[in-house]
Amino acid sequence: MTHRYHSHSLRKGRFSQQGRPYLVTFSTAGRTPWFSRFSIACQVCRSIAQSDIQNASHTWCYVVMPDHVHWLLSTTDKHDLSQIVRMAKARVSRSLEQAIW
Repeated sequence: MTHRYHSHSLRKGRFSQQGRPYLVTFSTAGRTPWFSRFSIACQVCRSIAQSDIQNASHTWCYVVMPDHVHWLLSTTDKHDLSQIVRMAKARVSRSLEQAIW
């Protein structure tokens, strides 16, 4: 039996609450192992730290794997969860001057 998941359908009805913890996972396009390179993995770490510095999130912990990131964070009153993740991913892409997500 084959299951097909449609991420756009999974997002229907989602919302985020201020201060609530969330565990998010986001992967690179085609599961390309961009983060196997230390310098690129550092860009992800800096992007997550920047989110906290801007008071958009509070990071509890994160793990950068070769082709994806696990991030445990709480939201703040400045941004909702989707905005926080979108901004973090955009910072990484801008720093690499390439869309990797």
